Amino acid sequence: MVFDLLQRGLRRLRRSAPAIDFATPGVVPADAAPGPVDVIVPVYGAAEALARCLESLALHTDWARHRLVVVVDGPQEEAVEVVLSEALPRAPGHALLRNPSRAGFVRSANRGMAASDRDVVLLNSDTEVAAAWLEQLQAAAYSRPEVGTVTPFSNDATLVSVPVPFAANAIPAGHDVDSFARLVTRASRREYPPLPTGVGLCL
Repeated sequence: MVFDLLQRGLRRLRRSAPAIDFATPGVVPADAAPGPVDVIVPVYGAAEALARCLESLALHTDWARHRLVVVVDGPQEEAVEVVLSEALPRAPGHALLRNPSRAGFVRSANRGMAASDRDVVLLNSDTEVAAAWLEQLQAAAYSRPEVGTVTPFSNDATLVSVPVPFAANAIPAGHDVDSFARLVTRASRREYPPLPTGVGLCL
């Protein structure tokens, strides 16, 4: 039922949207080339997941070009502070913002965006990224001037879950996050269809 409603919603969206050929990669005008990005990570608890997130960012993000913005949502357990103290030096130029008390994800995300004058990525602290993740997001974001936000595939991201939508997919046997991401990249047709909503794990 949910999928049927989504399909009908997508058909309505396509009928009401401008005629755009999403199957053909767009050409980004020279004056609208992708620039540096602020990667905003709201943090509340979950030290182990946060450590994996920040480790993946360190491996797959050019911090000489982009900037990590961590918004700590209120006082944290010691394990979170240890993760931050060990991981943040690997992101030169990072910004560390602290809410004096818990404000919630939306307010933390808004605070991070208010501190930025660039394009931003909102990234959940339990998300792991893979090689070229940010470049691929930028390619989608700048594929058409009509694009406002983009959402990547994930193994667990409701309508953009792969291989099965609306499922919490385990990473397939024989793969880790990086090798599964390479598989998805190789199989991708580089099409950027309209979505009825963005998905908050990475936006």
